[in-house]
Amino acid sequence: MIKQADILAAGILIVDDQPDNVALLEQMLHEAGYVSVSSTTDPRTVCDLHLRYRYDLILLDLQMPCMDGFEVMEGLKKIEPGGCLPVLVITAQPGQKVRALKAGARDFVSKPFDLTEVLVRVQNMLEVRLLHQNENFLNSARLENSQRMALLGDWEYDFAGGGSVWSEEMYRILGVSKKDRAPSLASYLLSVHPDDLAFVSLQTDLREEVSRRRDFEHRIRRPNGQVRHVRHIAEAVLDGRGRPLRESGTVQDITERKLSEYALSASEERFRRMLMLSPDAHLVHIDGIITFVNRAFCQLTGAAEPAQWVGRSVLDVIDPDSHSFLRKPRRKAADVVPPSLSRIKFVRIDGIPVAVDASHVELDLPGRTEMQLTASVPRRGIPDAGPTRSARRRVRTVA
Repeated sequence: MIKQADILAAGILIVDDQPDNVALLEQMLHEAGYVSVSSTTDPRTVCDLHLRYRYDLILLDLQMPCMDGFEVMEGLKKIEPGGCLPVLVITAQPGQKVRALKAGARDFVSKPFDLTEVLVRVQNMLEVRLLHQNENFLNSARLENSQRMALLGDWEYDFAGGGSVWSEEMYRILGVSKKDRAPSLASYLLSVHPDDLAFVSLQTDLREEVSRRRDFEHRIRRPNGQVRHVRHIAEAVLDGRGRPLRESGTVQDITERKLSEYALSASEERFRRMLMLSPDAHLVHIDGIITFVNRAFCQLTGAAEPAQWVGRSVLDVIDPDSHSFLRKPRRKAADVVPPSLSRIKFVRIDGIPVAVDASHVELDLPGRTEMQLTASVPRRGIPDAGPTRSARRRVRTVA
């Protein structure tokens, strides 16, 4: 809710080449309680004044020498974001009202003035303007808060004007302040890690085709020497002729994720090394496709190297009579109770079956589930998986 005191404190600019009209409007607004009223009789100064003071309302005459109200509004559109002009036009020609509204004016009053009507329209326009500003402020605050929590900054480059804009989070991610670093591609590259500079320069080269979406990761180095990892996404908006209007993008700090990935990768590498040196035979498969076998597995199955098994189906190494073993319930690797052993038969690389004692467990890893099969030479007391088909045929023949 906008308070009346806020409306009366709003900045108002009166633009009319007739000093008497200016004096009349100033007196009327002051008597109504408005405390921040300015005026000019030179329309050529309006844009510079608005750029400096950002008025909440401009009372604009249309018929003026040197520069009419329509030309003033065209200049104001370059200043106001979205072209939403805080303009209340003043005209003595009713036929210009529609044209003025199409040109961007929000409302109009007719000459000679009806003072009551002017005050009502001023009040209404200022209330709408201030409500819009409050909404924009709240949305901007929500966006900034969301970006801060997500460690996600955004930027935009205007090809026509050559200007760049960075969000607050961009500065926080780079570890720089607005007073020390103006937003631009060149200043961003100052923060890129030297070892990644050539790669990032190639990805951000504006001479390359900008219409394609670019999604890449690299490192930055803050002024204090701290290294951070970021994910950078950039995409351009083109006009009707396929020419770039502006390019925008996001930069997200993914340092914690990358450090976790490195730690996980190192942990997995240690795990693989342990399996490789284990005296037991180990096989790892994902969705039935073998991704890892160790040296003991190669020795057990007569393979010269792991490459002879990696990429093949796990069914290729297990005798058809033992395939039911894979359908048994599997324990999780983290379970306290160790998995039970089953007597099954492997098929060596040369096709000869060999009996083994095996267990099968699930390994839950980020983004995937691996199955680890561990086997060793038979031990006493482990139930056999049963005779093979050929053995059963021999039994039937003897009977």
